[in-house]
Amino acid sequence: MQRTFLNLLGAVLAALMIAPPAQGACPPPDRVVGVEPGRAVVFIEKAGLLIGLTGDIVGAVPPHHGTLEDLGDRFAYRPGNGFWTAGLDSFTLLLGSDARERPRAERVLLVPAVLSAFPIAEGFDGEAPSWVLEGSNIGLEIFSGWGVLSGTGSLRLLGSGGEPSWLAGVLDGHGGGQQGSTAQSTIRPPGGGGSGFAAGEPTELAVLEGIGASPASGFRVWLRDDGEALFLRLESAYASTSWLPLSRAEHRLLVTQWIAAADLERRSGAALWVDGAFLARIEAPAGDDSFRRAETLRVGVLAHQGPRDLTAEMDDLRFASLSLYPESVCQATDGFETGQPDPVWTAGGNVAVTPEAALDGGANGLAAVLGSFSSPDGGMLDASLPGNDPRLGVRFRFDPNSVGLPAGSQILLAEGVTSRGRRPFALLLEPTFSGYQLRLLAADDRGTSRVSPPVSIADAPQAVTLDWRRAVSQFADIGTLRLWIGGQLKLELTGIRNAAQDPHRIRVGAVAVAGGALGRVFVDQVEAVRGPLP
Repeated sequence: MQRTFLNLLGAVLAALMIAPPAQGACPPPDRVVGVEPGRAVVFIEKAGLLIGLTGDIVGAVPPHHGTLEDLGDRFAYRPGNGFWTAGLDSFTLLLGSDARERPRAERVLLVPAVLSAFPIAEGFDGEAPSWVLEGSNIGLEIFSGWGVLSGTGSLRLLGSGGEPSWLAGVLDGHGGGQQGSTAQSTIRPPGGGGSGFAAGEPTELAVLEGIGASPASGFRVWLRDDGEALFLRLESAYASTSWLPLSRAEHRLLVTQWIAAADLERRSGAALWVDGAFLARIEAPAGDDSFRRAETLRVGVLAHQGPRDLTAEMDDLRFASLSLYPESVCQATDGFETGQPDPVWTAGGNVAVTPEAALDGGANGLAAVLGSFSSPDGGMLDASLPGNDPRLGVRFRFDPNSVGLPAGSQILLAEGVTSRGRRPFALLLEPTFSGYQLRLLAADDRGTSRVSPPVSIADAPQAVTLDWRRAVSQFADIGTLRLWIGGQLKLELTGIRNAAQDPHRIRVGAVAVAGGALGRVFVDQVEAVRGPLP
């Protein structure tokens, strides 16, 4: 069924006559604004936003994850918690020079102003680790020569109440930034059918910590197993998160911490992400400037509390100083609040911006119209996302809207496309006996397609996130494609040899139809990101 669908794609896309966007999805630097962690308000000068534009600012469509205040010669943007959860926000300038003309729309992108190059790394792929072994040397085992998590080695931890033991990586001035630090690690906690603990015997293991020059500096990540479920917690000298649920599977941890800056209204703080999803943040009290960046990262059995042994595996450690300024951003977003698609997108096929398709409480959304079972129309948004980042993420809200799909039919909801017309990944909508299901499709460098099992979805609005990652080498099968629905990981394809795949375009909507369809599907709050999804 999938191969038949792929054979139909070329003809359907040709019929839609997709043209390149009028402009790329990389906004001019003057209209990309970095929001630093912990900063309460960002002031944006209007004169800077108007560089390269004609007309005056006659209004603005507000952002979705914060508030925007017009102060005359500048705007004041105040990020809400949703900004860090989404990792992206934007507002739209309405420009005009004549009261009789329809205002033109220009998007201003707001992004986390965090940059790090990870100069200190350890993957346990050599004969001995490059990081320094410290402590008792009890409770650590280094496996090399065979793949445990990724590559050819990993670090196994055994927390049993003995003396602490860890590997340490030291920055020694590397990384350039003095405004904080950022650390990453892959972790596989106790898996399978649970730990075997009896309920009521919680055991905790500290597995990751950053050490700074002052007692108030640093952070620690704890793993907790209560016999029934796993939890994660981020703590520091000034605050801690609650215990956050964690599934018994491989995860990617990211901790970012930053220093205070009174002139920027920024407090010291730290944040925790798991598998690219923001989980929680903590902040120091106002006026506390004692925090300094963590200069040493420790990974291992740092502390153990509880009556039971607790094991975990860790790999792919990365540590760097933090610089706080926006990267060269290549992203495309659209909430359709101006009544038309954002200029970074090209609309193709039969689509319409309409209030009926609004899925987030806004004014409008996008409807893709499917004409008949015998001659489906379909339509989509198409944007260019050039760049070299090995990740590409797509977020949007989606509603099947009771669209009619006969047995065996499929709708291509989203895809990445290379400059040669190849499709490294795709998301498919299919009918079931009582509703709908989604399925992932990924291509490798040999032209072979990988297809995921299906996952059922509701006939209702829902948040959809795709995260595609390219393998770091043509000899490594570590490319991935993952699907989240409502913030929950639902599908994934791993071990993809896709180092030669480089999608430069993203398409979302009813991109193509195989087998016929009747009705409309709705999408809203479309976000495409060339790079990581925080």
